[in-house]
Amino acid sequence: MPTNDIDVSENDNDDDETMVDDHMVQMVNDAYQCFNEHLDVNCENSQATSMEEMNDINQYMKLIDDAKTPLYPGCTSFTKLSATVQLYNLKVKNGWSDTSFTQMLKLKREMLPKGNTLPDSSYAAKRLIKSLGLDYEMIHACQNDCILYRGKYETIDKCPTCGKSRWKVDAHSGKVRKGVPSKVLRYFPIVPRLKRMYRYDFELFYF
Repeated sequence: MPTNDIDVSENDNDDDETMVDDHMVQMVNDAYQCFNEHLDVNCENSQATSMEEMNDINQYMKLIDDAKTPLYPGCTSFTKLSATVQLYNLKVKNGWSDTSFTQMLKLKREMLPKGNTLPDSSYAAKRLIKSLGLDYEMIHACQNDCILYRGKYETIDKCPTCGKSRWKVDAHSGKVRKGVPSKVLRYFPIVPRLKRMYRYDFELFYF
């Protein structure tokens, strides 16, 4: 079904502080599809019916701005949004802790030219990712996929079905590394996005 995407691709060639990453812009538009299909958020006369709705609109426009902001002045390869998304993807794939990710971000900021827009902490990067709808919950799982450690199993240390430890076991010493799960499920909740899509009574927007 065709959608009326908000035109965010215009770029003033004289403005060195703006570029467009079409892939990231499309990702934002997909995450906030309700705006593209129903709302003209650029309309000066639009009035949100609640503070929550206005926050969503402001969040959407901030993400579009991040998708157009170069990682540093003159950069044509990455925007603030694309660099953050790709680095956060590495964090998840490689199991980096928040502390190590923050240290890496701070070091990269020092390596990059002055005026770079890279987030300076894991917390700042996570806030951006969350607003894009890519936030996730980490749920411990049995290494044999018998159960998820939630609900009535949330506090136990071994699987009641196969008896395997919830925690990683050192292959050489056999010592249980309590606190380090043997397997993790990353769950991407869809409820927040659905709530955003169906929260609006579009008749209450005036143009």
